[in-house]
Amino acid sequence: MHPTDRDWPANPPGCVFLAQAFEDYGRQRFGAAWTGFEARTSRLQPLPSRMDAANWADWANAQSMLQFAQPARAIELCQMPSLRQRWTKTTPEWTDADWSTACAGMDRIIEERHPAVERGETVQRELTELFLTGRRKTVCRPVGGGPVRALSAEEWGVDDVRGRFLFCKTGWPDVYRPPSVADAAWIFVEHDVTERTTKGAHEPPEAERYSPYIKAALAAIRELDIREDNQPKLAAVQETIGDAFRSITGMELTGRLKKALATVVRWPDAQRGRAGTHLKG
Repeated sequence: MHPTDRDWPANPPGCVFLAQAFEDYGRQRFGAAWTGFEARTSRLQPLPSRMDAANWADWANAQSMLQFAQPARAIELCQMPSLRQRWTKTTPEWTDADWSTACAGMDRIIEERHPAVERGETVQRELTELFLTGRRKTVCRPVGGGPVRALSAEEWGVDDVRGRFLFCKTGWPDVYRPPSVADAAWIFVEHDVTERTTKGAHEPPEAERYSPYIKAALAAIRELDIREDNQPKLAAVQETIGDAFRSITGMELTGRLKKALATVVRWPDAQRGRAGTHLKG
């Protein structure tokens, strides 16, 4: 469920809806890379290379891809009566060139969606692990209202975990069954636990928390082997930091910032020219 959905249920006291917990965790985990569309970006499968291997879903996707790439040709095909027989794989109007165009379009869409799909699946996988180990507490409540009950760690041991995240529901009262229209319960995460999640209970790798400026400075330290008894010239440090920043961001660092960063990574004695016999320059 996406944050723009208007049918989110009211949160029980002390809890937050699973969809909101998903978004909060994603923003903390990926920072500015998180777009908010990960929850509705699903993994797509490429079209088969041959038309006669396509099923009804493949044909529907192929038609959509052709509409994007060649609208006039797609309309022409839609007007041909025999296209209605595509379910039996008799589509003489489609040429190999048409199918290749559709396949290329689908491949391009898959590539464009891949980063968002990976982020969403990472959040789902990590939250599931936290629920399964009991480090994150969840509860459920019947759709439409009713008593709230805990959803134990063991009850997250189901085959279709993705379905729980997709609909933010589980079966009711048997939580091991898939939700149905008549028997379903919303899933919530305890609010205090969600706050810990978004404030660092699962921190990203250390390097992911560094700004490009810090990363550039660390790169210079490694490349020039800067340490107390090995202090390169300020100009050399500035140049190395500038190169590293350009490699990381594709942008140029101002001379003022290069000098400031270079000054910070060198020892205080080096600023005064008293770094010892091993001082470079």
